[in-house]
Amino acid sequence: MTGIIKVDTIQNNGGTTGLTIDSSGRINQPTKPIMSCKSDNGATNLTSTGMWWRDSVNGGTTFLVNQGGITHDSSDGKFTLPVTGIYRLEYHSMLLGDGSQVQWRWLKNGSSTLLRFIGRGIDNSNWTPFDGTFVGSFSAGDYIQQEFTQVGLTYDVHGQTYENFSIEMIG
Repeated sequence: MTGIIKVDTIQNNGGTTGLTIDSSGRINQPTKPIMSCKSDNGATNLTSTGMWWRDSVNGGTTFLVNQGGITHDSSDGKFTLPVTGIYRLEYHSMLLGDGSQVQWRWLKNGSSTLLRFIGRGIDNSNWTPFDGTFVGSFSAGDYIQQEFTQVGLTYDVHGQTYENFSIEMIG
């Protein structure tokens, strides 16, 4: 027995569209939680420890994409997830400094370390890219923070178009 379901739009009982399929088979999910942002500062010199994505540290946050209810608190750098699911976190930036190191870690609900990664500057005239990716299970209301710690010497982290942080629900 074979079956075919012909559907263009899937909505909940309240009428909110959760998924559409166009005539070519492309899928659009207008309520899927996804966000992508960058800091408003250019190069930021960090010499201590703290939470990134706070306006007092990174000069502000510009959202390139933000749909599906992921919220951001700029006073403490928290990104709160709206629904239970599997999410992918990604961060990309560049580091400048002769032998400088910076440790980044993602915290779940303020204490549980999800991923720790270290970037190391090669010299004072060339920017070195560094990044991290994490996939994991989260519950509705869980929040993510990105903490930085200076491991070595003073360093600069590049923002604006050279930096991106994204969270996407993938399952």
